[in-house]
Amino acid sequence: EFKCEQCNYQTFVKGNFQMHMSTHEPKLIQCYECDFTTNSKMHLRRHLSTHKLLVEEFKCEQCNYQTFVKGNFQMHMSTHEPKLIQCYECDFTTNSKMHLRRHLSTHKLLVEE
Repeated sequence: EFKCEQCNYQTFVKGNFQMHMSTHEPKLIQCYECDFTTNSKMHLRRHLSTHKLLVEEFKCEQCNYQTFVKGNFQMHMSTHEPKLIQCYECDFTTNSKMHLRRHLSTHKLLVEE
């Protein structure tokens, strides 16, 4: 049996134990301007100031995404925006494929009449 010394996790499977132990390893954060890495957001903020950059952490209010890079944050936020689909017959737009299919049937009716 494998027992974690840092918490109460136990398992008989070595692979599961190794995967669990990786959860206790500090997550490294890399500077996007150079090769500097750290496991502390505070140290990264301090380091980023050496690049004379405005240091601000951008946090998504819709999920747990966060970044120090404004462009990455803006790109991420676009994933939460509904995608508009436009009818190829007219100016109708919707964010629902079902609504578009229903709308397209009106064009078929117009053609058949």
